[in-house]
Amino acid sequence: MHPPYPSYQQVHLVDGALTVHDHVWCRDQFGMDQTTKTDLAAFKAWLRDTAAPSETIADSMRLSWAMRALGGGPKPWGAALHALLESGVPYELTGPEKMNYIIDRADVAHCCSNV
Repeated sequence: MHPPYPSYQQVHLVDGALTVHDHVWCRDQFGMDQTTKTDLAAFKAWLRDTAAPSETIADSMRLSWAMRALGGGPKPWGAALHALLESGVPYELTGPEKMNYIIDRADVAHCCSNV
C-alpha cells in the first residue's frame, strides 16, 4: 500500500525529516530528487512517534477531507503536510498503514491555507 501522497511530493515534506538523495543519477533517471525505502520507513516511524493521542483532538476530521475542498486536480500534499508538521498542530494517524491524518477542524486553516 502506498502513502496517500505522491512520491514527487514526499521529498518536499519537512526539511530534515525525510532524507533526500540529490545524486545526479537520480535526477537523470527520474527527473527529481529521490528518497529510499529505508529513509521513508524512518520518516513514517517519526510521524507515528510524534502523533498525538486521539483524546487531544476535540472535533476530528481527516486532513484528506479538508484537501478535497481545494477542488479538482492533484492535491498539494507536500505543502499541506509540511504546514501541518511545522505548525505543531496535533494530529493522529489512523488506518491500515497509519497514514490517515486526523486533525481538529479548528486547525484546518494551518494545514490548507498556504497550499
